[in-house]
Amino acid sequence: MSNSASDVASLVLTSDAKGGTFDAIVPLSLTAGRDMKSLLDNKLIRGTSYAFSIDDPADAKMTRDKDKNWVRTVSKIGALYDITATTGFPAYP
Repeated sequence: MSNSASDVASLVLTSDAKGGTFDAIVPLSLTAGRDMKSLLDNKLIRGTSYAFSIDDPADAKMTRDKDKNWVRTVSKIGALYDITATTGFPAYP
């Protein structure tokens, strides 16, 4: 197993007025990197899911959109625990 700098994965988190985004770099020298590239190339990744906490209930509001679907708007999170690219049923398609 190599420990070179080219084998190091990284994750960059950013946020703006609309929400949070991430950029992930997973080297193709790693099996996980090759697997992810294949899933993305074949359009099998359908979205992402996030695990996070909300410290203050006022930081999350539930409303209904024009089609009567529930929409949760989170203005501040307490902690981010997990980000997952998913092929199943993503929380954020």
